[in-house]
Amino acid sequence: MTLEGREVAMLSWGDADFRGFSWEPAESGANLRLYLSPADRLGTELLCEWASDLKADLDYGRYVGGFPSSDVTFEELPKGGWRISIELSPIGTFSFECNNLRLEPGSRSLGA
Repeated sequence: MTLEGREVAMLSWGDADFRGFSWEPAESGANLRLYLSPADRLGTELLCEWASDLKADLDYGRYVGGFPSSDVTFEELPKGGWRISIELSPIGTFSFECNNLRLEPGSRSLGA
């Protein structure tokens, strides 16, 4: 089942599982796929269409694998679109804006 926009933002994102991110192929535009799943929907992926203003302050250091998020926020922008901010303790923060977002069943593995 695919969820979009406000449906995605209304989910419980505390303790979401973050496994990484990848840019979609060039022909899809500037789409960002986050391997980020709410705790009650493990294995899903967040597809963010026409992502921009990506800011990542991450220090993986000795850490390997996925990380639980301590906070994920979705802000609907007045001009349309979304600002998404992800706090990943203890490795840092990740934020960006996008035109549209969808939560989809996991279809690809990270690095595929």
